[in-house]
This record gives sequence, C-alpha cells and structure tokens, in this order.
Amino acid sequence: MAQLVTAALLVVLLAPSSSSAQEPAPQPVAGVFRQQAGEIGSDVLAAMGEAVPLSVALAVEDAPLKRVVENGFLETLAGRGVAVHDAGAFTEGSNTLRVLVLQQSAAFDSLGPAEFRRTVRTVLEARLEAGGSAPIRYLGTFERTLIDTTESPEPVEWIRTGSAPDADDSTFSRIVAPLVIIGAAALIVYLFFAVRSS
Repeated sequence: MAQLVTAALLVVLLAPSSSSAQEPAPQPVAGVFRQQAGEIGSDVLAAMGEAVPLSVALAVEDAPLKRVVENGFLETLAGRGVAVHDAGAFTEGSNTLRVLVLQQSAAFDSLGPAEFRRTVRTVLEARLEAGGSAPIRYLGTFERTLIDTTESPEPVEWIRTGSAPDADDSTFSRIVAPLVIIGAAALIVYLFFAVRSS
C-alpha cells in the first residue's frame, strides 16, 4: 500500500513540471488581429458611454483583413446585446459604426536561431453616425500591440503595406513592366544613333 501511495505522489509531483515545460503555440497573426479588434470594440463601446445604440450597421474601411476586424467587433457587440447588420443594408435612420483601419502590421525580428520577436499592432479609428440629422460622433483612435516570441515568422509581408497583394498586378509590375521599360529605352537609343548616322 505504501508503494502505491508513493507512486501516486510521484505522478502528482512530476505531472505539473512536465506540463509546464510545454508552452502553448503562439496564436496565428490573424487570430491576434481578431482578438485586438475585439478588445478595441470594448473600448469603442466604453467611448459611447450610455448612448450605446440597440442596433448598428458595421462598416469596416481600409482593412487588409476586413473579415477579421468585423468578426472581432461582432463578438464584442453581440456580447453587449447590440444587434449588428451589414452596412450594405443601410436604411435611412440607421445608426452606423464606421471603423477605419489605420494600421494592421506584423513584424518579425530575429533574436537568434529559431527565435523571433513578433510585434503585432492594430490601430483603428471609430465614428458613430446616428440616424437622421444627428451629427457624426468621433469616438477616438484605439490601439493594441502584442509583443511575444515565436520559432518562425509567418508570411505576412503584405500586411505591412496595408493592402492585400493582387497576383496579376504583382506579376506585371515585377516581370512585364521592367521588360517594357528596358525595351523602350533600347529602341530610343537605337533610333537616336540610326537617325544621327544617316
């Protein structure tokens, strides 16, 4: 019996140390953006004070990850009992919450082999357009930043520029446009010398 008690105590004592050695994997960048948008949504509701409307049309503008920001706000607003509908279904007299994305960025700085410092930042501006002839209410600029470490960087370079890449545009600008410019320059030089020698 004493051996069973000793074995059980060893299992109980060793279990926390083995589980604490395993750190959870960091949340993907899109998940961090969603969480930051939800936290900013709480700040926006606090900025509204007692004048939180029962329903709003949500319009997210200039966002590289628009759905991520919308989902973060939807969770927060629904949690406070605010009914949210699409800004495309806007009707006269509706309240519209306009969220302008000023920055969504994710930067990875190398700290050594297989270790990177990740900085994920979201900056949003919010305005409430009340229905009817009420003036637009500026609610403020809100910011969230997360700094942590990861084993490898995520491919999120396009987020820094503030717009998602367009495959056709990037192929044209990287390959076709330089060839056209070089060809045009060569033709101009050839014509210049051909006209001059004749």
